[in-house]
Amino acid sequence: MIKKSIKFVIASSVLLVFIFGYFLYAKDKRMWPFGSSISYMIPNSAKSLIYGFIQDKNKEIETYFYNLELSYYQIPNNNYLTTGGSIKQINTEKILYVSENGEIYLFDINKKKFFKNKNHFNEFNNVRDIEIDKSKKKFYIVAVKKDGKNCGSINLIKYDYDLIKNSINFYNKKTLWESEKNCSFKSKLSGARVLKVKENFYVSTGIFVDPSYSGIIPENFSQDIKSSFGKIIKINNKESTIFATGFRNPQGLFNIKNTEIIFGTDHGPNGGDEVNYISKFHNYGWPCISYGKLYSKFSDEYNKGRDFPHIKKLNNDVIYPTLKELEDFCDQNKFYSEPIYTFSREKIGISQGIHYDNDYFNQFKDNIIVSSLAGRTLFRFVLNQNKNEIISSEQIYIGNRIRDLEVTNDGKLLALTDNGFLIYIENSNKALSDFKPN
Repeated sequence: MIKKSIKFVIASSVLLVFIFGYFLYAKDKRMWPFGSSISYMIPNSAKSLIYGFIQDKNKEIETYFYNLELSYYQIPNNNYLTTGGSIKQINTEKILYVSENGEIYLFDINKKKFFKNKNHFNEFNNVRDIEIDKSKKKFYIVAVKKDGKNCGSINLIKYDYDLIKNSINFYNKKTLWESEKNCSFKSKLSGARVLKVKENFYVSTGIFVDPSYSGIIPENFSQDIKSSFGKIIKINNKESTIFATGFRNPQGLFNIKNTEIIFGTDHGPNGGDEVNYISKFHNYGWPCISYGKLYSKFSDEYNKGRDFPHIKKLNNDVIYPTLKELEDFCDQNKFYSEPIYTFSREKIGISQGIHYDNDYFNQFKDNIIVSSLAGRTLFRFVLNQNKNEIISSEQIYIGNRIRDLEVTNDGKLLALTDNGFLIYIENSNKALSDFKPN
């Protein structure tokens, strides 16, 4: 009996070690269950426990110029393991975090501690991004409101705020802009970033669809100048206008501080994610041009009996359609702006970026740094003198899906992850190895 008990304990211990080892490996390689739809079915409380147990608390990464030290701080909230939310530095000591479902936290940079706010935003289906005007104590939020089963709209809303120690109060709510209803509402995500430049706001919008048909839809919102979707909208106190068109799922929007030099990121279908230099009235091509591939085969057989067999003549290849094959959607005589960088690799999931203008990482100064979701990597891009071309790049593998990115006042980097962590990135000041990649 005793021998059986010992064998059981040994076997159980070996099994637990194997399971733990597999979870670590699967997390790193995005294998089941982390890289599959089943992860969405696991309760957030369970995922919070799992990620808190297996996530590194500290690690170092060697880049071309620096050894980076990464410190991980878990957000104490069971409802954050989702697909939205945003971070912004609100004063010298505090980072404001608003989750996808509107819960509000303050992170004390010095104490490395989260404080949950008593009040939160509960009227939104999905919080996409936030912006802060610290000098005027104004707070701006871009969020999706769902209206009925299949309809939704994107909203830009302004609040005044008071920050008192470890809590924040929002009041004087005012809607600055609201899109029309989209009643082909299949996804609550779809871009929606906000950028404030002087007295103007820029809001990016996607097309609210899942990967079905790779996002090539009969409504063709991205090329429809009567639609707010698939656009960058410029908003001021007097009016809102379409600033740029032709986007699919723009997950990033950022600028060089105090200028209208604006960059945006956009998800391609299957690969073909883009970094764009945003110019007024330019058309960035979706769905007319893409450097990605289709998710699915679009043959006549595939379209037979479907509600909208909108690609009629494409063969069984998964390459992207030509302008001729998309003639119902696109004007072959129109000029479409090219991205300044595109990813041929699948599953990058390009996300938010920043223009780095600080002396702390001096070798990164005047570069743009762009995060990614499926790629779990920061991409550092060196710009040309006119800031409209990328002349070199570096990949900095982090190992987490990064939803948002912020630079602290003293030049450190903060990354918000989809598995509920804030990553504090600083220079370890350790010497680099002699090896340098070619």
